[in-house]
Amino acid sequence: MSTTTHTAAGHKVGDVITITVGYSEAACDIRAAGRTMQARLHQHMVQLLDSDGGPYSAPITYGEAGIAHIYREVNPDTP
Repeated sequence: MSTTTHTAAGHKVGDVITITVGYSEAACDIRAAGRTMQARLHQHMVQLLDSDGGPYSAPITYGEAGIAHIYREVNPDTP
């Protein structure tokens, strides 16, 4: 389960939020699964950030990061 510390009514592209990364295959492969990390939201991808604020890895999908529920907030017109 993923959690965020973002308290606004919704999320948008460019927001940086704190998440607990889910246990997807992609997250396990990059050794991020289960870690609490900062993540920058992009239109269709999530950029996990290291402790210095730089990219932790290549971007992964919202589902791979364990925050698929936020995808609808960022992309409200997606069917």
